[in-house]
Amino acid sequence: MWDRFYADFDFKPSMKYRPTITDPSPSAVWNLHSHHRLVPDLPAELDAIVRRGLLAATEPGEFVYWLDWQHDGYRYDPRRTNLPGRPPRPGEGTYPNGDYYLNVTHDLRLGTFGHPWEQTLTVWGPTLLAAVETELTDLLGEPVRHRH
Repeated sequence: MWDRFYADFDFKPSMKYRPTITDPSPSAVWNLHSHHRLVPDLPAELDAIVRRGLLAATEPGEFVYWLDWQHDGYRYDPRRTNLPGRPPRPGEGTYPNGDYYLNVTHDLRLGTFGHPWEQTLTVWGPTLLAAVETELTDLLGEPVRHRH
């Protein structure tokens, strides 16, 4: 998955080079700390929005990959995790806590990319973007970049 992400998104991991990816179309990029208001548990709120979005944007039985740059990744079915009697969703969520975090479908048609040093979240794919854009804008403010 990482090899395909590097190639398809022109990924250049760096603390200095920005942006690190070529924003796909359509996509929106939010600054995770531009809202200037206290959000008591921003990582949990962000993750809940993305989880709901992935449920709305993926097909039943479709797997999502949670990727943590330079670490183990996981494949899971968002409809079979975080439910009573089911295992928790694998990975550490959406908020980039010190590394690049991705939630992507196998074909990379939709997903999220959390940039730890830029402190941004990129969301792409028409169905996922439609499912999360309003809530993310309410939480984080207007996107800093949009690509249609």
